[in-house]
Amino acid sequence: MVDDQAAMKQPDDPWLALACYRRPGPVSFWKRVLDFPSENLEAWNEALPLKEDLEASREWERVRAELESEGVLIVRHSFRPWEQLDRTDPKSDSTLSIWDPGLKRLIPLTQVSPLVKELRSAWLGDLQVHAFAAKDDDIDADELLGRLPTASAEEGDHE
Repeated sequence: MVDDQAAMKQPDDPWLALACYRRPGPVSFWKRVLDFPSENLEAWNEALPLKEDLEASREWERVRAELESEGVLIVRHSFRPWEQLDRTDPKSDSTLSIWDPGLKRLIPLTQVSPLVKELRSAWLGDLQVHAFAAKDDDIDADELLGRLPTASAEEGDHE
């Protein structure tokens, strides 16, 4: 909840105007998958730093804070369709299991539900990062994407 007195102290804050007063304000760099400036969204998503990688997460946070100081808000969405049996293999089956009465044992849900099995693929093909700018003339989407740290950017082959 926004404090009314704090809002009065910042009457020109574009984020506040948008969220509290529904005034036109910050613009989105990409709203839909088709707007995303990378040719391969799945590969870009897969190259995002893992939360378990503390060094990469710190670098992500450093760049996010730097961009925020320049008037760009970065929102990274988290979703993990399931815990994997093998954490080193992203295509590993789910730890979520159901009882198979014929086999008389638990089997991973991903082995019996095509829908659940495809959740990971669907998530990789969707927007995991959204970005908004207070002004639309300071940075473009391609430059922004180039500044966000990914595994491929560290290797020097980021789009």
